Amino acid sequence: MKGSVLRRKTKSFLIYFTPLLLIIILYILGFRFVVVLTNSMEPSIPRGSLAVAAPLWLCKLDEGKVVLFRIELGEHKYYVMHRIVKIDSSIYTKGDNRGFVDPWVVSAKNIIGVCLFSIPVLGYILLFLKIIAVFVLVFATVYYFSFFIVKRALYVC
Repeated sequence: MKGSVLRRKTKSFLIYFTPLLLIIILYILGFRFVVVLTNSMEPSIPRGSLAVAAPLWLCKLDEGKVVLFRIELGEHKYYVMHRIVKIDSSIYTKGDNRGFVDPWVVSAKNIIGVCLFSIPVLGYILLFLKIIAVFVLVFATVYYFSFFIVKRALYVC
């Protein structure tokens, strides 16, 4: 009896935590998971997709590859996923859904990774779950503190 309960708990633990552990290991190795928020890469990467970018030590930069890079415009930093259209001393990019090359030039040091694949709609689902988690956290915090305030008020009276 005890053995089957232990096996069931171990199996449940592995089912829930193996994917999380895999994501953490991939992140430590340099993989990045990003939600695509614009339509600039449609139809190849639709808005709302979850894209996975491999680190540069694993992939080679070539024309035609989709890369994730960081740009600074004014005081703001942006993360952009566009296709490389030309490589010389600098790297020029363009969104598939755009009729023009990007107005900025990307240096190799600003490239974070090369897009391996994307999963449509999963990005929207993850953003929604993140919002739900924030609401639950706020509600739990308010509930927790209100419980102690009421308990203390009753104790004083």
